[in-house]
Amino acid sequence: MFDSHDRRKGIIRRIAFHFKMKLRECREYYYSIRYYHQFKIPLSNHLTIGIKTLGENKTTLPHPVGIVIGKNVNIGEKCVVYQNVTIGVSNNKYEDYPIIGNNVIIYAGAIIIGKVIIGDNAIIGAGCIVTKDVPEGKIAVGSPMRIIDKKHNNY
Repeated sequence: MFDSHDRRKGIIRRIAFHFKMKLRECREYYYSIRYYHQFKIPLSNHLTIGIKTLGENKTTLPHPVGIVIGKNVNIGEKCVVYQNVTIGVSNNKYEDYPIIGNNVIIYAGAIIIGKVIIGDNAIIGAGCIVTKDVPEGKIAVGSPMRIIDKKHNNY
């Protein structure tokens, strides 16, 4: 009888745990729909966004896992931002947020910090830490960051 009672308690605990996990999952989807629907961002509970502008809904986030975008970041149109990207401020000053131009591609794991301007048609390589401006049509790679001309592509 003692074993049967313990077994029932274990089963009830497991059922309660799974019920709690399902409620948490539903809550995360609810908040994803409620807050991110206006930007047409795919549902994700790993996306932290506090963006000033996201363009006219043409910016895409193909793998929106672990993306953090500061509240006053300006992102142009037709940009692509991959997973684990952080775009934010280097201190607590309101005006020190990055400005991302149009048609910019930001690959996985990139970090863009501070008052930097990423020019139109630029590419930020995977894992690159951007602390300086990236000119229009250039590629930023590495840590420390270096600029490469798109025409030559010699890494």
